Amino acid sequence: MPTMPPKAATTPYAWPWRGPSARRPINYLGAKVAADKAAAPAMVRLIAVIADRFGIQVAEKVAAQAVPALGTAGGALINTLFIDHFQDVARGHFIVRRLERRYGKEAVHAVYMAL
Repeated sequence: MPTMPPKAATTPYAWPWRGPSARRPINYLGAKVAADKAAAPAMVRLIAVIADRFGIQVAEKVAAQAVPALGTAGGALINTLFIDHFQDVARGHFIVRRLERRYGKEAVHAVYMAL
């Protein structure tokens, strides 16, 4: 009479043909398919949990790394605005100085006050 396999070997992945039943291979395949179908949602859930956890950490890491880049971009924008403003002020100042040298301070001042 055939002997039963040890308890550890009775899993769906154990050798199926050691039992008393001649239909053991079919039962084995059925149990394996059922176990795989049951394991699939569990694996999907596990992967989803891991992805959620690492996704949050990756998003936080990217956000933390983006702060200096955003600060740099903001600083560059503000510097550009200041440079443009003070270049315009300087251009106006030197235009007025050139007019004062050519026509005199009093004449340029009088025309400015008439505006």
